[in-house]
Amino acid sequence: MKTQCSPESLPFHPLSGREVRGSFDGGAITSDAGGLLLREVEKRTGIIAQFAACFRDSRDPARIEHTVEVHRVDFQWVVAALSTVVALVAIGISYLVYGQKPMMTMTDPLERLGGVFKFLNGKWYVDELYHAIIIGPFEDISRFMAYAVDWDLWHDIFHDNILAGGFRWIANFMAWFVDKGIVDGFFDGLGGVVRDFADMFRRFQTGYVRHYALAVLFGVVVVLGVFLFTR
Repeated sequence: MKTQCSPESLPFHPLSGREVRGSFDGGAITSDAGGLLLREVEKRTGIIAQFAACFRDSRDPARIEHTVEVHRVDFQWVVAALSTVVALVAIGISYLVYGQKPMMTMTDPLERLGGVFKFLNGKWYVDELYHAIIIGPFEDISRFMAYAVDWDLWHDIFHDNILAGGFRWIANFMAWFVDKGIVDGFFDGLGGVVRDFADMFRRFQTGYVRHYALAVLFGVVVVLGVFLFTR
């Protein structure tokens, strides 16, 4: 059984008052059919509006130009007509300048306009203006931040002089004043006292037995004296 699922044409929603229809008669083929199908799906399902509703736009409506949801824009006849007229006029002037008298040399006929030709040939000097206003100042600021702020101020002054110099000063203070001056001085002085006492008592070590016996006798007398007078 032959089905009826292959119509010869498909009607779409009109666009700006014009009828839009997809035809399958084998005539001229356009690649814009995919856009028409997507537009038809949006018209019937509202999928873009549903997808936009998933997002919360916290921006100030008075300060934005493009919203999350896509709004339909009507065809502007005045803008289209004016653009077409300007394009046709430019084509006509170009034909009058270059079409009737082909260029036989590298000299452009419009160079007779002087400054106007130079200005237009320089593409309104938009690139030069952009470089002077944005690129140049940005490069100057970048060099200033790299050399003056990062290298001179941060690296040389703060890092080397303040931070590293401060650590070096503290290290020298702890090494020379605290460690060598106080700690080593205290223990060196204690060792000197012990050495002085050793030198003093070393004189009693003469090597003679009679001296040692006399020292023992003196010690006994002292002990007995303390024992007798403290009872």
